[in-house]
Amino acid sequence: LMQRISLLPGVLGLPPQSGTVFLRPLALVACLFIGPLALAALERITTRGRNTIGFDSRLMMIRNMVVAPISEEVVFRASCLPLLLAGRFSPCAAVFVCPLFFGIAHVHHALEMRRKGYATLDIAVAILFQFTYTSLFGAFASYVMLRTGSLVTIILAHAFCNWQGFPDIEGIVSHPTHKHTLTALLLG
Repeated sequence: LMQRISLLPGVLGLPPQSGTVFLRPLALVACLFIGPLALAALERITTRGRNTIGFDSRLMMIRNMVVAPISEEVVFRASCLPLLLAGRFSPCAAVFVCPLFFGIAHVHHALEMRRKGYATLDIAVAILFQFTYTSLFGAFASYVMLRTGSLVTIILAHAFCNWQGFPDIEGIVSHPTHKHTLTALLLG
């Protein structure tokens, strides 16, 4: 029994490894957000260091930065991914199937938008867009999970992506130094 329990951290994506293998995916995620990070740095300078994190409440911040990344990655990467592999999916197929469940899990935001009075077409477009980018992130996270075996790495990447949100293209283009931030966005 103790031998089986000792295998549990590895099965859940918490292998006792160390090194930079876990930092590479986080650096890659940060590179994708070079434009928004540059804009945030410029905004921080122009607002003289005031807090500009875009969460409406502390509770929403905890939900988006802690609860969602941990719970979603435990369910979709540490649980679903091994089940797909055990069900004889190839690693490549599992990397592309698992994120579909992750994308579908975010469709519930349509109810929130409906309560706020959004038009049906606006909701459909927003949900399709969100399904697409959550599925793309899910594929990345699944790939990283298979390559590194690290649940912690993908939880941190997920939290970082939630903190950044989808890049505010309009905000970047309309910023006084838009040439620099747009260049950073395109490099990311």
